[in-house]
Amino acid sequence: MRKLILIRHAETEPDPTVDAHLWELTDGGRVRSERLAEALIAYQPVALYASPEKKAQQTATIIGERLGLEVVTAKGLEEHNREGEVGLSKNEFRQKLIEFFLRPTEIVFGNESAVQAHDRFSLTIERIIHHQHQGNLAVVAHGTVLTLFAAHWSGADPLEFWNQLGMPAFFVMDLPGWRLTEGITNIE
Repeated sequence: MRKLILIRHAETEPDPTVDAHLWELTDGGRVRSERLAEALIAYQPVALYASPEKKAQQTATIIGERLGLEVVTAKGLEEHNREGEVGLSKNEFRQKLIEFFLRPTEIVFGNESAVQAHDRFSLTIERIIHHQHQGNLAVVAHGTVLTLFAAHWSGADPLEFWNQLGMPAFFVMDLPGWRLTEGITNIE
C-alpha cells in the first residue's frame, strides 16, 4: 500500500515584526531537518513536495538533498492564511487558534476559515496524488493545515493534534483510504 508522509517544517526563528510565512529555520531546525531526513529513508518516498513558504522550502531542501529527491513546490500547501497577524504573544496566538478550531466555518483568525484552509490544502494533496500515482509521497507543509487534514480523516481533536505536532514532525497515511497508519513522530 502506498504511503503519504505529511511533514511539518522544522523550527523557525520567529520575528514578531513580519508575517510568519517569511520566517526562516533556526540552526537547530536545520540540524533536526537532517535527522528528519534520516528518519524518512525507511519510507523510500519517490517524490517530495513542499509549500512555497520559506521554512517549508528550507526543510524540504535538506530532506531532498539527503534522499536524492528534487523538491517540487506546490501552491496550495501554504499555512492557514494569517497575513497581517503580527506581534501576537504566545497566549494571544493560542487563543486565536482555539477559536479557529472551534468555529471552523468562520474567519476568526487571519484571512481564511478553517474550512477554507482545509479545502485548499486537501485539493492540493489530491492533485499531487493524481499527478504522482505510484510510490510513497512526502509533503512538507505547516502545522495548522496538516492538523486540519489529519483531524478530518482520523477524527482527532484538532487542538490536541496540533499541540502534539513538533517542529519538525511527520505522520503517515495510507493511500488510498486516507487512514492514519502512523501517528506523530516528533524529531528531537
